[in-house]
Amino acid sequence: MRSLFLWLGLLILIIAIALAVFIATFDINQYKLRLTQTISSLLGRQVDARQLKLGFAVDKGLTLVIQGLSVADDPSFGKEALLTADSVYLNVDILKFILQKEIIIAKIEVHNPDVRIIRNPEGLLNVQTIFPAEKSAGTPAPGRSGAAFSAAAASKVKAAPRLPLPMTVDTITIVDGSLTYLDRASEPALVVPLRRINLKITDLSLQNKTFSFRADAALWADQPNVHGQGEMAIDLDSNKIRLDHGRLETDLSQAQLQGTPFYPVLKEKAFLEGDIAGKVAFDNVRLAAGQEGIQIFSLRGTLTGGRANSDFLDKPVEDIHADLQMDERVVDIKEAGFSYASGTVSAHGRLSDYGKANMFMLDCQVADMRVAELVPQEKIPLWDAGDGPVRLEGRVYGNFNVEGQGTQLAQWQESLKGDGSLDIREAKLTNINLLRFVLDKISFLPDLAQKIDANLPPEYKDKLKTGDTPLEQVTFKADIHDQAAALTVDIGADTFLLKANGRIGLDQNLDLAADFYIPEDLSGSMAAAVEELGYFKDQDGKIHIPFKPYQGKWQDVRIYPDVGRLSKQVIRNKGQEELRKAIFRVLFVEDTPPAPAPEQGGQQPPAPSPQSGNENPASPPPPEKVILDSILDTIFKGK
Repeated sequence: MRSLFLWLGLLILIIAIALAVFIATFDINQYKLRLTQTISSLLGRQVDARQLKLGFAVDKGLTLVIQGLSVADDPSFGKEALLTADSVYLNVDILKFILQKEIIIAKIEVHNPDVRIIRNPEGLLNVQTIFPAEKSAGTPAPGRSGAAFSAAAASKVKAAPRLPLPMTVDTITIVDGSLTYLDRASEPALVVPLRRINLKITDLSLQNKTFSFRADAALWADQPNVHGQGEMAIDLDSNKIRLDHGRLETDLSQAQLQGTPFYPVLKEKAFLEGDIAGKVAFDNVRLAAGQEGIQIFSLRGTLTGGRANSDFLDKPVEDIHADLQMDERVVDIKEAGFSYASGTVSAHGRLSDYGKANMFMLDCQVADMRVAELVPQEKIPLWDAGDGPVRLEGRVYGNFNVEGQGTQLAQWQESLKGDGSLDIREAKLTNINLLRFVLDKISFLPDLAQKIDANLPPEYKDKLKTGDTPLEQVTFKADIHDQAAALTVDIGADTFLLKANGRIGLDQNLDLAADFYIPEDLSGSMAAAVEELGYFKDQDGKIHIPFKPYQGKWQDVRIYPDVGRLSKQVIRNKGQEELRKAIFRVLFVEDTPPAPAPEQGGQQPPAPSPQSGNENPASPPPPEKVILDSILDTIFKGK
């Protein structure tokens, strides 16, 4: 028996050595063409390899090295290869194949693979057309991958062939890979480049058994900044893939934001400047997909510790955070917000039917935000007082509601609608007395403020001497529609009310009209001090000072009293009054002031000057006076 086992062992050794010598001396490259043609027929894509090497070792089994591997893409997607790799190493366990009739690959190692995944305008991926089929795979139901399949696209989806034997892979390792995703269904086309991919899969099975994976990649970064892990299962019988317990995380500070395709939009629309920070994590990722598209999809996403800079804001926006829940149809933003100017902005919203209608709604609240910290305020953008920087102080509170839909940014802008309001509490303008500033701008009445101050009652004099302007009311309202926001602004103090109306478009151009009103009691004292101010009164007895309309970029807005319009109003009304007096003296008609009549634009004629003479309201004016007043009104008011 000892001799028998000795000879049997010797025989096995001879066979092993012979097999090793055979494999070592066997030139598999002479079968390279046949092998690549067979694999090409299996995949339905042209497969090429520069060189094949076959080896055998007792401790490793059969090894195969493929160098210069390339797999062509579907010609309808492009001429570039779907997959290229510098080298692919496979280690097959021959003993288990012989004894268990199962394909056991101990190791697959791929170096420098480059994969291109393309989605066409119909929503079909190039990888979905791999594997030829004798007949159409049917018409899949619309998937949730971003666009519904067209009938023509659905007919190109191919079924994967079934393996003749069970197959498992102990370890798959991808070293320094790259993947480029090109989405031609979006406009403009979206390109997402993943570089420096390192992936490890353990216990891979194609018989719907769970296996684990871990991956790292660089997304718009020099170093790997995206990390993922989870459990997956592949079922070739039903052509489905399942992902459970997935997690994906990234540190935004490691990304080079300027290199992303959406940075120009962020810079133009949100004034984003420089890089951003924050940690993004997607947890509890679940996915079930097949040739029909995505059937199950859910995850929870969080953003913490966010930070961003803007060339519009004086300081960075900090504590940017978000918490959302996402499934195959809805993105539910449970809470989002950030901190700025010692206050907070919070929001919640919803994106429904994303990838198709993309209907969104967002509710936003602003609380306790300091105005002086909101924007750089070397000078307030409305006035230049000349006495130092004008600053607006106070705390901002408000809310906005917006909604819209669309697959492209232009559609979102076109459908955007909503409304909202902001009010500033404890508001004050420093380094400017706004009432005195406005009066000083009426240049055709020299030293107007000084004349008024000299003749005002004591209780009003202090209001013109203070260096600041406390504000009792600062309210902004916006109605968003037709790619613009209609604005209504009310700024009020105990000595004036500034009302403005305008429209600001998405192109940041502003049309603004403003009017300045002085309360009736103060208007009466001012008109008594300066006769010409009586011509500025409206039907309510308030001095009305119109401002010049503004058109241009909102960042450059400046508004001032419309001195030309005011001077014409004074000249017209004073000339009319003097001419009436002269005519009445010639005709010996008693000079009583005409009854007030509305002017064009809703304005009223000026109140009579103190020198108008005696009045007798109870006595009806003589007919000749009525006729003359009507003629003068026609001449001076252009009616």
